[in-house]
Amino acid sequence: MNNKVIKKAINLCIQKNIPFVAYILPNNNTPIFFSNPSSTEHSINFYVNFFGDKASLPIKISNELNANDTIHQFANSQQLQESEITPWSQSTCYEAYKNQIEKIICHLKANYGKVVLSKVVCGNVNNIDWADVAFKYFKLHSSTFRYIYFTQQTGCWIGASPEILINHDKTTNYFNTMSLAGTRKTSLNNQPWDKKNIVEHNFVTNYIADVLKSLGLSVNVHEYESLSYGKIEHLCNRITSSTKNDISFFEILNKLSPTPALAGYPIEDSLNIITNTEEHPRYCYGGYVALDDSEKFMAYVNFRGGHFNTNKYCLYSGGGIVSNSTAELEWEEANTKISSLKQIIDNYSN
Repeated sequence: MNNKVIKKAINLCIQKNIPFVAYILPNNNTPIFFSNPSSTEHSINFYVNFFGDKASLPIKISNELNANDTIHQFANSQQLQESEITPWSQSTCYEAYKNQIEKIICHLKANYGKVVLSKVVCGNVNNIDWADVAFKYFKLHSSTFRYIYFTQQTGCWIGASPEILINHDKTTNYFNTMSLAGTRKTSLNNQPWDKKNIVEHNFVTNYIADVLKSLGLSVNVHEYESLSYGKIEHLCNRITSSTKNDISFFEILNKLSPTPALAGYPIEDSLNIITNTEEHPRYCYGGYVALDDSEKFMAYVNFRGGHFNTNKYCLYSGGGIVSNSTAELEWEEANTKISSLKQIIDNYSN
């Protein structure tokens, strides 16, 4: 199906509040779209969960209608139910962010560990073509899992995630995951990673390996590598693990998510600090999105994007704070992570 039709279907779904998803697999240029207005289940399902929510089942979008059928059925229809939540509207200011980081650093110097602090950049928009924004953004990050979706429970979200939680080919008995943390500009490529980034990253690697082992799964941690994402790159360990018939992938996701890459370590301590520090709700930021069809099960961390509606947007970014972090560098890193999407949105306002 051509991109023009898919864009039209995306914008129609946003306008009419129709549950939908459009996604592109990593290193692929073909968008897949389906809508799910009746909430009935079909053969391909896209799942979404909220950050830190281990009690609820993930929200499901099923492949009920393709783009052409969605347009034909809903072009002249009334709007469906609006979202239960709307995007946060107050951007994080530097002074507040700096004060938060300094308090967290004091805590970490006394207690060790890592805390992932997020910030938001919010704005108002008029007559913006969100489908066009999405396709331009997706083109910039072709190695990632890219998606745009709407449900009544979550509202509209867009993302381009490089971070695999589960990647399973259903013809095998193994799946891949990764630890992804530590961030620097890509201009430093091929230079050794500094201690701060290695320490931050190793919290994630060790946690993922320990969780998988606790479930009785075999674990193979591969060598360090650098994984590029636009203007930045991350430290990465690929991790291979076995599958077991008595454990579902959602059970594994429930144990893994959020990893220290989006929360911190120790997990419970970090989650408490996040709750008591951040003024904005995370909603889907830092949760996961998952795709389940006849050939594969894939789950990615839901980040590098944001929450939006027809009038405003809220972009999320953050970084891992350890005892030797500095507020200025963390602020710069967080801004860089959302700069490409922010620039595309800004171009509609200029």
